[in-house]
Amino acid sequence: MWEERWHPLREEWVIVAAHRQSRPWSGAEITGQAPKPPAFDPGCYLCPGNARVSGATNPDYAGTFVFDNDHPCVGEKAPRDLVPPPGVYRSRPAAGVARVVCYSPRHDLTLAELDVNGVDDLLRTWQEQMRELASHPDVNYVLIFENKGEAVGVSNPHPHCQIYATNFTFKYIETELAAGRRHLDETGRVLFQDILAAERQDGRRHQRDDEAEARDRLLPPGGGRGALAVPVGAALVLGPRGRCGRARVLAGHRGPGYVSDR
Repeated sequence: MWEERWHPLREEWVIVAAHRQSRPWSGAEITGQAPKPPAFDPGCYLCPGNARVSGATNPDYAGTFVFDNDHPCVGEKAPRDLVPPPGVYRSRPAAGVARVVCYSPRHDLTLAELDVNGVDDLLRTWQEQMRELASHPDVNYVLIFENKGEAVGVSNPHPHCQIYATNFTFKYIETELAAGRRHLDETGRVLFQDILAAERQDGRRHQRDDEAEARDRLLPPGGGRGALAVPVGAALVLGPRGRCGRARVLAGHRGPGYVSDR
């Protein structure tokens, strides 16, 4: 596979050169499976009842657990009196809110290993956080994301994600929003709906539909594997039924009582 592909959300051409996977390699390699972590780690600062670096002690939580990041990238305590930079450069206080969301008290359960109720609880938490943080005076955008694995520098293996509520919108989000507006102006259609229709027509990567969400394996824009969850309804306004449907998708369940082989 060797071609250029148009990324409709980023509005740019991306080179896909799969044949380069067989090039000579003398760099570092990750081999084998990491040992299964314990359900509870007394040395983990995210597990229930343990102390964090800030001196705070985690509650004995049973579901999701949210707290303000002890080492935030944005926050109310960011310096306000900044030295003006020279020339064309600009700076301003790093205002906003940074939080951590632990998926569950289990040190050994990733998002892919949570049951439907666990994923539904996490989605409800995300909704609550987005609603709260979107009303913050210093916040223009709420980003929820997870860094995965030691290879990318994750500081703690306890399954968790982060929330950056910033006073600006990240550039790639601005690009995708602008692409969606242009597509709607030019065609009268929603870009995500057209992406989903194209995947259904192609048939090679479309995995399944759900009442709340369709999860599609797209032609990987960056040359690697990836899955894009295309929402039928906005996550923020999903009710319990729609949220549960989305939870089934993310948990790998195909219906009531189905247990994924994960």
